[in-house]
Amino acid sequence: MAKFSGLQAITANRLLTGEVVYFSNNFDWMTDLSDAALYHCAEWAADGMAMANLGLTDDPVIDPYLFDLKEDALGLRHPTKEREIIRAGGPTVAVALNSALRGAA
Repeated sequence: MAKFSGLQAITANRLLTGEVVYFSNNFDWMTDLSDAALYHCAEWAADGMAMANLGLTDDPVIDPYLFDLKEDALGLRHPTKEREIIRAGGPTVAVALNSALRGAA
């Protein structure tokens, strides 16, 4: 098991749309980081990953993984690595462009 570095959550991408999602305490995949289940220790994180990988929802995802985040004084969640900051911010290209490209395929 990898060394636990602090507060973590689980993210993945929806299989059909590529949308960034976060694993919640309800064992669902949510699009808002504020809905993500938080793991405060390595054992909880490992249990969360096991549940995320079971694929119990009708919402198939690919490549779930843990990532580091921190909470500020207001309880808002902030990823600590650049990749996750970008992913949490939403698409980096216009959604209309993504839709047009999917329709063309």
